[in-house]
This record gives sequence, structure tokens and C-alpha cells, in this order.
Amino acid sequence: APSRKPSSRPLSGWPLREDPVRPSDETSPAAANHWATEVQASSERIQALVEATSVELELTKGPIDLTSPMALLKAERFLEALDHLPPNDADDTEGLLLRAALLTHTSQLAEASRACHRLLELDSLSAEAHYLLGLCAEGTNETREAIDHHQVAAYLDASFAMPRLHLGLLARRGGDRETALRELRQALLLLQRDEPTRVSLFGGGFTREGLMSLCRAELSRLEQRA
Repeated sequence: APSRKPSSRPLSGWPLREDPVRPSDETSPAAANHWATEVQASSERIQALVEATSVELELTKGPIDLTSPMALLKAERFLEALDHLPPNDADDTEGLLLRAALLTHTSQLAEASRACHRLLELDSLSAEAHYLLGLCAEGTNETREAIDHHQVAAYLDASFAMPRLHLGLLARRGGDRETALRELRQALLLLQRDEPTRVSLFGGGFTREGLMSLCRAELSRLEQRA
């Protein structure tokens, strides 16, 4: 695949970035208490988020041709893929989803968030839109909001691996070992059978094998601290 341009690199928070956490940070009472507070608040709001989700979906006005931008995405040429998106995707769920993913990969978070919210207006049950909003929240260090969106994404689509992966990484960083183990094990299982197109779209330029290797490495680190 062509080399990735510096401006086309995924978010600094994407999972394959080395982000070691010192044991003292992971296991300190302060870290654990802070994480518990975040999860408590998240859990109290997640049901409201889900209950507020409308089950009425609007029909898209497509189809539009996404062949060229999808090929560029798979080649990790994210900015070029954005340039090749058709201009008439504002009312097409597939086009909006691809645009939102590409904007997220290139750290254009405000625009990515707007695209996700438009997508949710068209498809209020879009797990993928909530997952991308979770990534946007991670990119701006809004941990509680990130947890909310990743949990909703996992709730709406139990087969979706990536929100589980990020919930696991957030739990590890927050010092919640048991949650991290549970979510990363589930992510590893789901990655083995997730659709290739979805892995390409949401893997941030990384392969299924790379993401699975990340899960195994993180699980090994956590299991060694038992």
C-alpha cells in the first residue's frame, strides 16, 4: 500500500499507538476511584441514550457510487478518499458513514461529529455513528462521553468489535482490570468474524490481524498482573 502521508495519519488515540501506563497509575486508589466515577455516570446515562433512540428510520436517497473512495480508504489514502467522495451524500447513510469515518481518521473531529449527528438523524440506530462519536470524544479527552457512545454502539450491534476494543483500552487506562479483560476478550472474539469491509472502514488503517495482535498483547499485560 502507498505510504501514509503525515496529514493522513489516524488519531493519536488509535489503538495501535504505544501508550504504556505505569502500574502505579493503573492500580492507584485515585485512578480506580476516578474510573469508577466515570463508569457510574456513564451507566446512569446510557439507558436514557438508548431509550431516546427513535426506531423510525428514514429511507436514504442513494444509491451513490463509493467505489473510488472505498478503494482509497483501503490503501490508507484517507485525504484522497475524502476528495473523491460524491458531493450528494448528505442524505445517503452509506456516504455519510464513509465521510464520517474518513474525517475521524484524519482528525477533523468537529466535522466528523457533525456528519455522525446527521447520520443519526437518518438512521437513529447506527452503531457505527455512535462508535465514531466515541472516537471523537476520545480525541478531545472526553472520557465519559467516549464511554457512553462506545457502550451504545456495543448495545446496538453486539457483533461490532471496535467499540469493545476501545472500552477495553479505556478501562485499562482507568485501572479497571476486570472490565478491560472482559471487553478485550470479547473484542478479540468478535474481530475473528467481523466483516472485512467494516474492519477496513473502522480499523484506522490497520488490519484485522494487527488489531487482534493488539488485543492479545493487552490481554497478556493484564493477565501478568493478576
